[in-house]
Amino acid sequence: RFTPILYRPEKLELVDTQFLTYPEELCGFEGEFNNLKTKSYCIAVLRSKENGKMLVFGTTHLWYMSSNPESKSYRAGSDEARAYQLGLLMDKAEEFGAKYNCPVILVGDMNAYLNSKAIKSAIERGYDHAYDLASEYRDEGHGYHYCNDSGYGPYVPAERNSSLDHILVKGAPDGFVRRFDRFKEEYYMPLSDHLPVYIDVE
Repeated sequence: RFTPILYRPEKLELVDTQFLTYPEELCGFEGEFNNLKTKSYCIAVLRSKENGKMLVFGTTHLWYMSSNPESKSYRAGSDEARAYQLGLLMDKAEEFGAKYNCPVILVGDMNAYLNSKAIKSAIERGYDHAYDLASEYRDEGHGYHYCNDSGYGPYVPAERNSSLDHILVKGAPDGFVRRFDRFKEEYYMPLSDHLPVYIDVE
């Protein structure tokens, strides 16, 4: 369902998990907000086999259409749909964080700019953007390039405010995030229009 979590079982133990396909309808708005049921979240509570420390790791893919009436991909309520979907993920991830008393990391193609309702809602709930927490390195790009069935183009970094992929962190100790980076190898360009964003954590 487009939101898998891969982990190394020799290093990490899966303690708990939850998967949800987001609802197709959004109260108060017409149309569907989950094309082919590709919008979902997956959560894993993981324990380090080395030191017993735990974390909640959630990944998601949020609704993609625009709330701008001038956009060719316009659908009224799209911003609200992304905020609602991310809210469902945060609710469950925070429930796990409280149950296991550990940090929460949420990642994914959120199809939402930094100033969007979805990302602002996370900040209001106490999340920090991993970019702001990184102590050693921060990638300044937006991670997006042209890629569809007619071909692909090179990655030209643009203002990070227009990034669509985010990593949000809550309840982590100081110094938890070391690097906020993007995978930018040339061979990856024809595979996706998004360059994966990742963090190194302690």
